[in-house]
Amino acid sequence: MGGIVGTTGPAGASGVPCGASIGDLFPGTLGALGIVSAIHAARLTGAGQFLDVAMYDALVSLCESVVYNFSYAGRVLGPRGTGHPSLCPFDVFATTDGAVAIAAPTDNHWKLLCEAIGRPELAADARYDHNHKRVAAADEVRRLVAAWTGRHTRREVVAALGGKVPVGPVNTARDIFEDPHPKARGMLVEVDALSIIVNLIVEHGFLSVLPLDAVRSLERDVGTVSLPGAPRIGFHLTWPRTVSAKVIA
Repeated sequence: MGGIVGTTGPAGASGVPCGASIGDLFPGTLGALGIVSAIHAARLTGAGQFLDVAMYDALVSLCESVVYNFSYAGRVLGPRGTGHPSLCPFDVFATTDGAVAIAAPTDNHWKLLCEAIGRPELAADARYDHNHKRVAAADEVRRLVAAWTGRHTRREVVAALGGKVPVGPVNTARDIFEDPHPKARGMLVEVDALSIIVNLIVEHGFLSVLPLDAVRSLERDVGTVSLPGAPRIGFHLTWPRTVSAKVIA
């Protein structure tokens, strides 16, 4: 409904769902932002706010290109594959061990990319020397870049372009768990909560969610995390609203 499915998938298709449950997650994000904004407003004015967040509205707000393309040019965007309708190169390219995402739409980024792939002459080529021209010749531009990435691993591509051209590997779940960055940032935290979750479901009828901010507030050694629940009607009369889970250091 919000426009994401209608622009996701292979070009010419009718659209496919995106991988993440974004229709659930992003409205919650906007809801949290609305609550914080209302609290700040209350501190200044003493008045409360009415918070209205719709899943439909939240997803429409994410589809900026859908909105401005139609409102400005009457252009209805469909599934675009892995590329971008207005920027080139801005795509996912195969490597010998997976794929990488590369974004080099500005003329300077294009020049740096051409140098990195060993084709510096392409930067001054009249067919590709401006983003508009590269968009018009997108298939050929993708072929030129793919010919280079297809001979290298993801790590080699990132090493060649990192710090010069926006680039990143297309990570699988295994890649993410093996990457030290998410762990260092507190994004992957092991919680010994199985018995608690089972107890909440079987005995008390609700399932708690682990708040990331609560995890980040902990020290690196063993501590506790508050797991706020969504209780049944009247449940607050008979059971506390929070439980604790032991965090595995």
